[in-house]
Amino acid sequence: MANYVKKITQRFDQRRNPRSAITEIARIVVGQDRFSCVVIDISASGAKLWSRLIPQIGTLIHLDISNFGVIPATVIRRQPDGVGVEFRIGDADRQAFAERLAVIVRPHDELAPQPGSRH
Repeated sequence: MANYVKKITQRFDQRRNPRSAITEIARIVVGQDRFSCVVIDISASGAKLWSRLIPQIGTLIHLDISNFGVIPATVIRRQPDGVGVEFRIGDADRQAFAERLAVIVRPHDELAPQPGSRH
C-alpha cells in the first residue's frame, strides 16, 4: 500500500501546472487527418483527451479547441480512458494560456463539493 501511495504522489508531483476539469468537444489534427475528441481535463502544459481514434505515443498533433485555438502537442500517454498530450508552446505562450485557463475553467480541487455546501 505504501508503494502505491508513493507512486500516486510522485505522479502528481510531476505535474508542472494545475489541471482543470473540462468537457469540451475538440478536433485532433494529424497531417491531413482530422477526428473528433473530448477534452477531459486541461492545464497550461497539456491535456487528457478521449477519442475513438488514438494516435501513437510520440505523434505530433494539433489540438483544435474552440475556446483556445489550435495548440501543437505531442501524445505522451495512452490509457484505456484517454490519451495524454503535452503542449508544444513556449514559456510566454504557456503563461498567456494559463491566464486564459484561469478565467475559463476551474481547477479540480474547486469542483469538489465543500463541506456543509448543498449540491
